[in-house]
Amino acid sequence: MQTQGIYFVNKQVGYTSHAMLDYLKSKHNIKKLGHTGTLDKFAEGCMCVLAGQYTRLQRLFLKLDKRYTCQATFGVETDTLDRDGALVKKMPLPKIEDIIHAFSKVSRFTTQVPPQYSAIHVHGVRAYKSARQKKEVILPNRPIKIFHLKLLDIELPHVRFDVHVSSGTYVRAIVRDIATEANSCAYVTKLTRIAIGPFTQELFAPMDSEYIESQNDKKSIDALQSHRIFLSQYDLAQEEYKAEFENETIRELYFNDQKRLLVFKPV
Repeated sequence: MQTQGIYFVNKQVGYTSHAMLDYLKSKHNIKKLGHTGTLDKFAEGCMCVLAGQYTRLQRLFLKLDKRYTCQATFGVETDTLDRDGALVKKMPLPKIEDIIHAFSKVSRFTTQVPPQYSAIHVHGVRAYKSARQKKEVILPNRPIKIFHLKLLDIELPHVRFDVHVSSGTYVRAIVRDIATEANSCAYVTKLTRIAIGPFTQELFAPMDSEYIESQNDKKSIDALQSHRIFLSQYDLAQEEYKAEFENETIRELYFNDQKRLLVFKPV
């Protein structure tokens, strides 16, 4: 890794997103790194890491949709809705036909109540901090998009599925809602992020690799273009982005005829 660049890294289980950045900073002697979307400690998979001036692009990447594979365990629930939490509920296992019906129903949800253990601010305090103090907070429904929710396998108590969601959607809450619709409860036991926007898993290097290639050099950009990869949500010719980058040295990287990503030229 260099001090300037866009890097695609696979986070390992057991690291928080912040701990992964600390590991990369130490390993590659880089002072300024940022990521573009948190992965929980128990989860693994794709994270986009920005170095140096490229951290200014963080908010653009933050809004990209995400895709995951997930395994949920039914009949039990934890306070965090994942395997790292404390057991708080037990219920009978649901019927398979109820699970199938619940997947179909939840796939059409357009709003979601985030988990109590989440980083959302409520009255200036992150929800998970209040939850750790046993203070229940009221988290309002938030708009989400579930582009794709596919049931892969049912071997009760375990259920595996693939899901493609908008930024800010909690897979833990999707599992909670599926279990509720199936008249049971559940928590996430395995979670792997397999894509960030158009950037898929084969582009992401293991976090312990000795060499992680920047995705903003010409060779990598050509490779991305050959995969028809582009930031479909963003046309950075919009006025708000022009104003933000007006005084910076930037270049345009075209991923198709219309959409483009503006990046800082390394100094």
